Amino acid sequence: MKRILSLVALAGGITLYAANFLTADIDRDGKEERLEWRPVSSEDVGTFHRLYLYDDDGTLLWKGPATRNEK
Repeated sequence: MKRILSLVALAGGITLYAANFLTADIDRDGKEERLEWRPVSSEDVGTFHRLYLYDDDGTLLWKGPATRNEK
């Protein structure tokens, strides 16, 4: 996940939407990819989200873990 977020931070022309996603040309191919975060569960401490990355044609490229990390 750090690598994806780092790429987003480096990409130019990032557009953030109120609907829990942003678009940016992450792989610098001239087309915007879509980064989404969706709620997967809620607990007493809050809601946990999963991160998804889609190519410009809608193909799922990557998704984060669906479970919370325990320490």
